[in-house]
Amino acid sequence: MLDVFAVTEAGKIINPMALEGQIQGGVAMGVGYALFEQVGFSEGIPANTSLATYLIPTCLDSPQIETATVNEYEETGPMGLKGAAEVGTVAIAPAITAAISQVVAVPINELPVCREKIARFYRTRQ
Repeated sequence: MLDVFAVTEAGKIINPMALEGQIQGGVAMGVGYALFEQVGFSEGIPANTSLATYLIPTCLDSPQIETATVNEYEETGPMGLKGAAEVGTVAIAPAITAAISQVVAVPINELPVCREKIARFYRTRQ
């Protein structure tokens, strides 16, 4: 991934810098969920119990993230506010899988996405 443009509607924005950080963190989490993070089990016990074996994206793996916000009063929220804690995480994995599916014409229905899973799909079709 090279670039992500993330737009968030979060009600009345009271701290734009904090919201931008939340969005960027959520995007990074979504990238990890979609492309990196794989929990392995052996006899019901997690096989990767440290960050040496459970891979998450670093700053070198994260795409350029540009954010934009929609500052809109939320009628149902207190003082027009809305929560925005993990909202940046929600759409990124489906967006990544949809983009990959468009390019390789493979239905992506398992995360994380990796070359081996895509190759396995092609092998089973032959």
